[in-house]
Amino acid sequence: GSRKQLFVDDYLVAASQGIRFVMNPPQRDGRILVTNDQPWESHPRMYINAYCSVLKEKGEVRLWYDLWERDEQMNGKHGREGYAESTDGLNFTKPIQQQYEVNGSRENNIVIPGSIGGTAVWIDPHAPPEHRYKSQAKVYPSGEFHMHSSPDGVHWQPFVVLDKVPGDVDSQSIVFWDPHVQRYALYTRF
Repeated sequence: GSRKQLFVDDYLVAASQGIRFVMNPPQRDGRILVTNDQPWESHPRMYINAYCSVLKEKGEVRLWYDLWERDEQMNGKHGREGYAESTDGLNFTKPIQQQYEVNGSRENNIVIPGSIGGTAVWIDPHAPPEHRYKSQAKVYPSGEFHMHSSPDGVHWQPFVVLDKVPGDVDSQSIVFWDPHVQRYALYTRF
């Protein structure tokens, strides 16, 4: 067809001669795209965790990121989910949502509160519109596994709580609809 294709092997190539596949290595350019630069993120014990979710929809790049706060001993985990967006994937804004209080103010971009971590956001192609977006995260210190749903990726509600997951869920867990087996799949680390 006329769609752009990513050629990483010869799966889509009917014939070729004198062609070799070359993957260019990623390069760092020194730019930091998202940092804890807002008043609700600038507490000395706060930091943006490595776990983020990025979706490109209708020309907009949407980013959900874990914002963590260490406790007084600098080792606790108190995570929240922040939201940012961009038109070019390089310059992000953090729209004020006024949904949840952080340090006495609702002037922030927090879209999922609580002591969560490793959140992953995805679009569920089989869900009704009010549950189109899904997310899942580990809850600290209980170890529960919570899923949320949203119609727009900004206004979330609890969807499923798993308090009896086998083992200790760790890392960023990924859930998606697998069309090959016609059911949802979960990839995680225990």
